[in-house]
Amino acid sequence: MGQGHRPRNQTFVRIAAETWQPFFLINKDVDGKTTYSGIMWEVLKLISSMMNLRFEILRPPDGLWGVEQANGSWNGMLGMIQRKDVDIALGPFAISYPRTKVAEFPPALFVFPHWLFLPRPRGSSDLSDFVRLFHPVVWFSILGTGFFLVIIIYGAAKLKWTSLPISSRRKNEHQQSAQWTPSFSILLLHIWGVLFQVSIAWNIPRGARILMSLWMLGTLILMRTYSSLLVASLTVPSVPVPIRSVEDLVAQTRIPWRLEQGGIILHTFKTADVKMYKNLLERSTGFFPDCYAARDDIAKGHFAGICDSLSGNLMVAKTFSDTAKCNYFTPRETIVTHSYTLVLQRNSPLMESLRFWLQELQEHGWIDQLINQVVNNGTKCQLPPGREEGQPPAVALNIAQMWGAFAILASGICGAALVFFIEFCAQRMT
Repeated sequence: MGQGHRPRNQTFVRIAAETWQPFFLINKDVDGKTTYSGIMWEVLKLISSMMNLRFEILRPPDGLWGVEQANGSWNGMLGMIQRKDVDIALGPFAISYPRTKVAEFPPALFVFPHWLFLPRPRGSSDLSDFVRLFHPVVWFSILGTGFFLVIIIYGAAKLKWTSLPISSRRKNEHQQSAQWTPSFSILLLHIWGVLFQVSIAWNIPRGARILMSLWMLGTLILMRTYSSLLVASLTVPSVPVPIRSVEDLVAQTRIPWRLEQGGIILHTFKTADVKMYKNLLERSTGFFPDCYAARDDIAKGHFAGICDSLSGNLMVAKTFSDTAKCNYFTPRETIVTHSYTLVLQRNSPLMESLRFWLQELQEHGWIDQLINQVVNNGTKCQLPPGREEGQPPAVALNIAQMWGAFAILASGICGAALVFFIEFCAQRMT
């Protein structure tokens, strides 16, 4: 890197910083000494070496980044910048117009969208899995087509029967095994029997036979398609996702949601004239410090969280590394996007040099390397719910997966037994 902006004399600066995983962490070692870590800590060490800085870390009394108050003052670290208690606030801070009134922003270090993070849906086998393979419109189309076909063939067969001479009708009445009198109920059973690929001899007009052939071809395709989808769904279960967007979140009442406290997302929702932002703010059930700190509550379904993509991905990656489980789901619908960097006092003499060195870090890929070191796992959890394990080996289907098929079979047997009982009673009464 260049040497032209490296000062010879060491400069002392006061730096405001607060814990925000994974950017900056403040901890205590075994001796009680304060230790620092995180992406911004590494950035601070780099720029302090380049700019020959000696620094002191100060924490904001209220633990906040900074929001403008009703009287025009700011709280948090931005308040410390406004009052000139510190020279730099590490953050990182999202760049926004109101903040430029009290602080100056060097070039952006990060650009992150904010996503919705939810507890991961878990699938379970039930009877609806066997019905959900076709859309309701497909099921109703099959039923409608079947009954429409019955009516047409019944009418055609009835017309043929009445057009026969009386002598032929009497002859046919004595030869029931060869030819049958048109009956709507019998015809219905025969046509729907074809759906199950039962071979039946038909004595109907040629036009009706053509329709019947088309029906048989259609049922063949439907049965093959259904069986293929059923095998696929049992092998790789399809897990329904109840919340796929922010609109779905606002429309439901099962899972509440919360926002990060004192951050840019809260300020954005308060000031933006967007109905969806207003709904997300007004109907939220509280706040949390950051996504990583709230990871257990989000995984257990206590609430959903709106987080920047890096914090959310870190939460997913760390949890997967610790438990080998994917506990979170995000629709990856961008709610709002912000650029992030550190901030300085207005008209700060450090700005020119800091701008140069931050640009150097960006151009040499140091920022990307720091991010990749933090979020280096959890890519499996980007698969859709139900496919987290990739392509598992084929295993024998158990009763928990196949009970729906047995339930449908039992329903069919009970229905057939009921029809048989009714027919038996009707025959005995006649």
